[in-house]
Amino acid sequence: MYHNQESHTPRQASRYAFYMNLGIAVAEAAIGFFTGNVGFYADSAHNTADAVGYGVTGSAMDAKPNRSRNLRRTSALILAAGGIATGVWAGVNAAEGHYEEANTVTILAAAGAAALNTKVSRKIHSAEHQDDHSHEEHGAQLDAKLHGILDSGTSWAYAGGLAAEHWVPGAANYVIVANGAISTIAAGVMIKRTLGPQQQRSYGHQH
Repeated sequence: MYHNQESHTPRQASRYAFYMNLGIAVAEAAIGFFTGNVGFYADSAHNTADAVGYGVTGSAMDAKPNRSRNLRRTSALILAAGGIATGVWAGVNAAEGHYEEANTVTILAAAGAAALNTKVSRKIHSAEHQDDHSHEEHGAQLDAKLHGILDSGTSWAYAGGLAAEHWVPGAANYVIVANGAISTIAAGVMIKRTLGPQQQRSYGHQH
């Protein structure tokens, strides 16, 4: 039987996502500095938050049930905070008429970051199929999987927004606002998944 020697456990995949997102964050900050595209600074901050979120989710996989749920909620709150902060920042930019610097270099850089986020998402997805995990560990794995899919999709959307700047000024900012809203909604879903049935009913009644 063939075994993929590059396979990772879910915990290893989360650690990989942590370091990869830190690397992307550093690269984007450098790109923002050299190109003058401040959008990359915002995305760098977002990827830093993502890295912390992946680290917390990875810790949740090894923790006892109550602590695992608390860590998963913390990771979701970090995701929401990053989405809200970048969304508000982009909304203010759009309102003030500040547009992203869209050229071949910045578009290719955004596409490169999206490709790396897609690689992270695929690694998390393949690791999730590991056998023998507890209910709480499985919940944390699903959180990481949703986070990976979200990062991949929003990264490609941002690259598309930059490319569209030539035809729709402000498109990149509008995409960041939408991405922030999607991230916040996803975080709410993650938090709800950590609640018990009775807590979920109360959560639903409050919203």
